[in-house]
Amino acid sequence: MGTFGNYFFFGIMTIVASVLLVYLIKYGLRKLVLKGTIKTDFSSWSRRRKRTLSILLGFVIYLVLYNGVCVPYHNNWGSTKEERLKEWPDEDFAKDAKYIGFHAIDIDAPASEVWKWLVQVGGYRAGWYTATFSENLFGMGIYNKYEIRPEWQSMEKGQLLLYNQIGNCTVIEDVEPGKYFVQRVDPSVDYSDWGTALYASTGKTVPLTPCNLGVEKGWSTWVLYIDELPNGKCRLLSRSANDWDTSILGSFALNTFLPIAHNLMDIEMLKQIKDCAEGNASKYENTPLPEGGIH
Repeated sequence: MGTFGNYFFFGIMTIVASVLLVYLIKYGLRKLVLKGTIKTDFSSWSRRRKRTLSILLGFVIYLVLYNGVCVPYHNNWGSTKEERLKEWPDEDFAKDAKYIGFHAIDIDAPASEVWKWLVQVGGYRAGWYTATFSENLFGMGIYNKYEIRPEWQSMEKGQLLLYNQIGNCTVIEDVEPGKYFVQRVDPSVDYSDWGTALYASTGKTVPLTPCNLGVEKGWSTWVLYIDELPNGKCRLLSRSANDWDTSILGSFALNTFLPIAHNLMDIEMLKQIKDCAEGNASKYENTPLPEGGIH
């Protein structure tokens, strides 16, 4: 089952389970009323009131089930307990994260081959090896290239990594070529000297800003790590963490809905890098970079 199919399946099953639980609760309440345990006369309630409460109850149950079952599954997709507990390169500034997600995949190719594809990620580089149609629905301007290019084979600390066509960036916090790199977003850092970018495809000049979803305080990191295995194989690991300083409602929304988007993208990215490193890049279609690039 593909990444999107997997999410769709989990979503549908959670909806079905929520509906069934609502009916079971309603059935149980009727029984308790008949036994006299509950004195409330639900039969006097209007149909609209009953329907509204049923929908609200179903929504609450859905959120509880989704956050209790689906989110943990996708947050830890493919990873082992040992990998989640290992010391990661961003450990010094990611100890107190409010959210941490792990993903991992086996790749039947040496680490050197995987790195060739991994190091190319980024806007106006090879893209993010994921479903461009979904991101571009929101005007992100994501383009994927399924080919190795020499000009994209370098990465260094302090480098800005462009995310999309609206000026969002992350900073390469740390990198060990052939092994891992760490991206970090910290809105408290002065980014006024990042300058602007002119997108030739749109003719618009936009300021380069941290990819922080509009949150003004806090930080996020994203580590992509290659763990070499015997017999010319390896594991590609991904760890994302954030500690956004928001309200209780804002934290709930970020930690409920942000992982959905990130997990979809991240899991699909790992799968596509696996395919490319194993020699199956031809199964994907290149999306052309806009003429003129960025300046």
